[in-house]
Amino acid sequence: MTELRSMPKVASSQAKPPDVPPETRRQPGVIPAVYAKYLEEFAFLWGQRKAALRSPDYTLGDVARLEQRIAAHLDGLLLAGEAAIPTLEAGLAGDDPQAVFAAGYVLLALRVPAAAQRVAEAFLHAEAEKIEALSQSLCHGPIDLIEKPLRHAAASAPAPAAVAALEALAFHRRPDPGDDRLAEFLQDKNAQVRRAAWRIMAILYSPGA
Repeated sequence: MTELRSMPKVASSQAKPPDVPPETRRQPGVIPAVYAKYLEEFAFLWGQRKAALRSPDYTLGDVARLEQRIAAHLDGLLLAGEAAIPTLEAGLAGDDPQAVFAAGYVLLALRVPAAAQRVAEAFLHAEAEKIEALSQSLCHGPIDLIEKPLRHAAASAPAPAAVAALEALAFHRRPDPGDDRLAEFLQDKNAQVRRAAWRIMAILYSPGA
């Protein structure tokens, strides 16, 4: 998915996780049911954003306002800090792709090693239906803390996980120049793998990339 790359800066900047050190955030107690509701709303808004970027009915201002709402929800979710990890892990273990994406994204945005590691572990052990959702978490969330396992997955994991890891690295402009699996993915018998490989090609080799 490359929508963030194609949007003008005014629209794409709103959804970027704030670069706030974990130790400087206030960490109130978490009421799991309330937190889960905010997480659900965040997932819903992100789904709207995804649809908006493909719809002619949304103007740049519409998308910017939507991303402001997303950023406000994200700020609220991050205030809980590490206390929210158990609730986010529950979302990560669920079956709803939007909820899995949202939980993974927020865990990465916490910028806490233990939280990022939860996402990496979930991704590396995910069944096929969850890989795409977690791939989007990895594309849009910060991956600095788990770049090493992602590179290992891109080099040696089965094709569905490997191509998703490579897509995340490419999305963050961190592809491995020596990786030669992309040609393999482009010819894979799995259509989902081939589609992800073509997205990577578009990221890496489009004019201006």
